[in-house]
Amino acid sequence: MAKTNSGPSAAPLPADVLNLEPSDSFVMTPEVESIARRALTYLQAGFPVHFAGPPGVGKTTLAFHIAALLLSHRAAAGRR
Repeated sequence: MAKTNSGPSAAPLPADVLNLEPSDSFVMTPEVESIARRALTYLQAGFPVHFAGPPGVGKTTLAFHIAALLLSHRAAAGRR
């Protein structure tokens, strides 16, 4: 079932707009693993997470990776 946007011009979104699957090509260094683990802990506790840094360092890529991890953890726990 396709999701829809909210608002006056609501249109169906294709199911593949965002592919939130953990990527095998994601490079997990010890530093990145530490940041990801802390961010996941904060998100699971209900706190927001904000990544800051110069353009091109991977903030968005890290956010998508953590979103995929969060969804897989929730699915494993049987929640949404």
